[in-house]
Amino acid sequence: MLNEARFAVVYGLSLLAMAIIATALGFKELQFDSTSFAQIGTLLLTLALVAIVIERAVEVYVAKRYDPEKQRIRRPLTRAEARLAKAEDALTEERERRHGSSRAVTADDEKYMQELLKNVDDAREAVDGADEQTWLPLSKVRAGKIRAASFLSLTFGALASFSGVRVLGQFVQMEGGELTAALAESVLQLHAFRVTDAVLTALVLAGGADGIHKMISSFKSFRSSV
Repeated sequence: MLNEARFAVVYGLSLLAMAIIATALGFKELQFDSTSFAQIGTLLLTLALVAIVIERAVEVYVAKRYDPEKQRIRRPLTRAEARLAKAEDALTEERERRHGSSRAVTADDEKYMQELLKNVDDAREAVDGADEQTWLPLSKVRAGKIRAASFLSLTFGALASFSGVRVLGQFVQMEGGELTAALAESVLQLHAFRVTDAVLTALVLAGGADGIHKMISSFKSFRSSV
């Protein structure tokens, strides 16, 4: 708790320092261009498309990298599950045969039924044992997949952002293709704006298409209420 409180204080002071520095450097408020609902919708759909492409690229890499290892670890569990399914099928078949037969149950029939029940119990124990043995390795594989997917999503999102896919820059006033007002007057503020835009866009794209779809849904709700 103490470390978290200390981090919160340091973080808050850092934000305050950034605000003071920006004010001291003369950063002015931005003049945003008039934007239609159609333009905003087009931008969000474009971001969603880029995010979908990034997600697919990440899925392909992660599957190729981790699925063979996952299958190797699961192999004993898969075999145990197959044996259990076979034992349960044999038990079900014998029960159905008895149910549809008018012949009296003999001692051999009862012995066979006990063998089938024992086979099912043994198979279930084998599944439980295999599941316990594979749980930790599979957890490590899942954790590795999550780390790899997060890293690649952020990397591809950053690459797309650095290549020119931006969010905030679409709404700043332009005249003849040149920035106007505050950004045109201060090169430092222009660089700060572009860095902020690139970072925010990278994070939005790294968040995936689902997050952007939520933004689209929120935008539609706002539009219908205006």
